[in-house]
Amino acid sequence: MMEKPKIWLYWDNIPPATESPAYIQLCLETIRRHCQGDFDIHMVTTENVRQFLPNISDTFFQISQINNRSNYLRYMLLREHGGIWLDSDLILFKSLKPLYDFLKDGIDLVATASPGLNYGEPECGFLLSTQRGEVISKAVSVIEYQLNLHSPKHIFTWGSLGPATIRQAVKGKKYHHLDYRLLMQIPSWEAFRFDGKESIDKYCSEDSLGTMLFHQMFKQGNSQSLTMNREQLLESSTLLGQMFRKAMGIQT
Repeated sequence: MMEKPKIWLYWDNIPPATESPAYIQLCLETIRRHCQGDFDIHMVTTENVRQFLPNISDTFFQISQINNRSNYLRYMLLREHGGIWLDSDLILFKSLKPLYDFLKDGIDLVATASPGLNYGEPECGFLLSTQRGEVISKAVSVIEYQLNLHSPKHIFTWGSLGPATIRQAVKGKKYHHLDYRLLMQIPSWEAFRFDGKESIDKYCSEDSLGTMLFHQMFKQGNSQSLTMNREQLLESSTLLGQMFRKAMGIQT
């Protein structure tokens, strides 16, 4: 029996929280709804990471910035196992299995980016890679070099180990750059739109696979979505509510 490809996600609660916010739980529900038939889905945490990366360095557990634990894991997991990395704040509308069709003609990485960012400027919230692919292996070398220059407690500039790593890795290499309209219709600097009441039709079409929320921007903008429960999110008239209803097949 052929092994299913893998989807990798990461989440660690920041004390005193003991569970992820409702919108993150709902994002995961949409991912499972649309992908569990085609993929083995793994939620990686600090507690279970050695199940997947048994030789991971002890210094990983000392990395103070949780986003940089995530950055390190996305590149390491894809190098060691291949598959798809998804940030945990991604809403899915359909399976990602068709994206494997882009791994051909020497292409070993598929990535995308927000509107206004071009080929050679991928972001890292979605990545599809072959196991031990040339680009993802380069990304691991880049991020390990940067981490080794500093103590684990070093505070890196936001983005300097995430998108900056994959952008350096694709230099001089071929990769497939997905149209932003498939997964990243709204850029991080416009994440406030999810709290507004624009129509979903402005951003999503039948071809859209999902949408990235860039929830760190929710925190900066003190978004109402941060404290909504599952029912409130699904009933919300906001753009975010519309996105969740589309993902869950709820007619309005």
